[in-house]
Amino acid sequence: MSYIVGKSRLEVETMVSTKCRELANLEGAEEFIREFLADSTGCSKAYDPHNHDFDLYLPWVFQCLQSIGVKGPLSLPELGVMLMDAAWSLSQKGYLRPGPRSVMGEDLKADGKGYSLTPLGRQWVLQR
Repeated sequence: MSYIVGKSRLEVETMVSTKCRELANLEGAEEFIREFLADSTGCSKAYDPHNHDFDLYLPWVFQCLQSIGVKGPLSLPELGVMLMDAAWSLSQKGYLRPGPRSVMGEDLKADGKGYSLTPLGRQWVLQR
């Protein structure tokens, strides 16, 4: 089963294992999100139903990490908080916008869980 659109489980495990140590701080978590967006649904990939109508749906990212069995400096609950902090920080920098991609997007009661790329965020992801 592919956990990220177009990626095998092994490819995702490799990506995650090389980044796990960096997820212990905000900057590392922001970079992980950037790579996750670039390697998954990001800017040019097909719609992924796991992301609903978001470019970044944190429960899906967390589920990917959990199913892989992330081994890093943070526990899974701490990792979840770090990812939420990183997504919010990226929103404050203008790369992400809380909410679905469009006004008519799905309403999942996903407060704080789903984000969409801004035009600046799309450029930021593509410059990776």
